[in-house]
Amino acid sequence: MPHTGLRGSHDGMDNIVGVVGPIARSARDLALFCQAMLEAEAWTAEHQVLEMPWKPEVTEGHTLPARLTIAILEDDGVVRPHPPLIRALKKYRKVSACIRLMKPSIDLHRLSRLPAMK
Repeated sequence: MPHTGLRGSHDGMDNIVGVVGPIARSARDLALFCQAMLEAEAWTAEHQVLEMPWKPEVTEGHTLPARLTIAILEDDGVVRPHPPLIRALKKYRKVSACIRLMKPSIDLHRLSRLPAMK
C-alpha cells in the first residue's frame, strides 16, 4: 500500500519502514479496499509500491488448490505471541483435527535466527 502523504519516520529513523493496511470487519471489506488501492495504480507515483493489477479470480478463490494446507508457527523463539493468539492457534488446530477440514494444518519447525541477529 502506498505511503504518500503519510508521516511516520522522523529524523534518524529513515530505515524504519512503516506498514500501511486496513482494519476491516469482513473479507469482502478487505477485498474492496485492496481493489480500490490497486486500481489507483499507486506504483506510477511511488516507486516502492509493487506493480500488481487487481485479480478478482484470486479473491474469489478460483486459483486456490483443491486441498489447502495451512502452516502454523506458534513461537519463532524470538518473539512470543500473546496468550490469546496462542489459544486461538491451539483451538484452530484442535478443531481442524476433529472435523477433518479440507484445510489441514501442519506445524512448522523453526530455525534458529539468533546467531544471525547477533
